[in-house]
Parts: sequence; structure tokens; C-alpha cells
Amino acid sequence: MKYVVFAVIGAVAAVMAYFFVFERDCSGQVVSGQSDCLVHFSPDVCRVALGQADRKARNDFPPFATQDACDRVYPRCMPHGAVSGFVPVPRSYCLVRSAAAVTGTPIYQRYGDTVTYK
Repeated sequence: MKYVVFAVIGAVAAVMAYFFVFERDCSGQVVSGQSDCLVHFSPDVCRVALGQADRKARNDFPPFATQDACDRVYPRCMPHGAVSGFVPVPRSYCLVRSAAAVTGTPIYQRYGDTVTYK
């Protein structure tokens, strides 16, 4: 029985380690906004990648029912782009260059947490 308990604890620890280590790693360039992006990429690339990241932030994040609920977890919130509710404003963006294009992903930060990537 104790081996089952240790196995369950080990499995939970492995899942937590995955999310705390691998999900937080940006394999591209982290930028704080348009001006920071222009240091690393062309204006056209920044416009497309940051626009894509902004759409992901507004539409893909599961919304909080109220702004107050969102504000309790994240430093800044904005209205969801497609449904009623509120989503966090990204702290920065992860831009990854591939053979086809540069893709943008929002990076969020909760109160009292280190940087989180989505």
C-alpha cells in the first residue's frame, strides 16, 4: 500500500515539475511590447506576431465572470474579446521564429507568482 502512495505522490510531483519547468520556457524571444519587439524584429513581423498574441490573449483565455474576480488573481484585466467576462492583460509576449513565420504567445503573471506562459 505504501508503494501505491509513493507512486501517486511521484506522479503528481512529475506533473507539477513539467508545468513549473517546461511550460514556462519561451523557446523564442520575450518582448514587453511593440518598442521592445522592434529591437529584435521588423515592423511587419512585430505587427503580425503581436496582433496574433493579442487575439490569443483576448479570445483564448477562459474568462472570469467579473472584473473583480480577475483582478484578484492578475495585476491587470481587460474584457474578453468574444464572450462576456474578463481576461488578464499579458505581462509580455513570447515570439518564436519558424521557417514559415513568427508566432506570438501571451505571457501572464499572477500575483505572487513568477512568470507564467500560456
